Amino acid sequence: EYIEKIVKLNSEVKTWFENELNKLKIKIKETEGNFSLIQTTIDGANKIANHLANDGIIVRRLDSYNMSNFLRISIGTKEEMQLTINSLKNHNE
Repeated sequence: EYIEKIVKLNSEVKTWFENELNKLKIKIKETEGNFSLIQTTIDGANKIANHLANDGIIVRRLDSYNMSNFLRISIGTKEEMQLTINSLKNHNE
């Protein structure tokens, strides 16, 4: 019961987060895990990762998978994901 509740909550937060990314015109790839994949250019991935890191948000670069133009963002709490969206909004301004 607890696991089902957590999986459902994680799925809801992920759906909300990806909808917010879409509103920001940030391209994503569909995933089945507890993370979102942002697709951009290699330069864009570096700039976004550095910007988020400056705001204390760590994302995973996928250079070692030959996917240098992607970033992996783990799904956290709704509050954590809202902070990520707010940071990305500031980056886009």
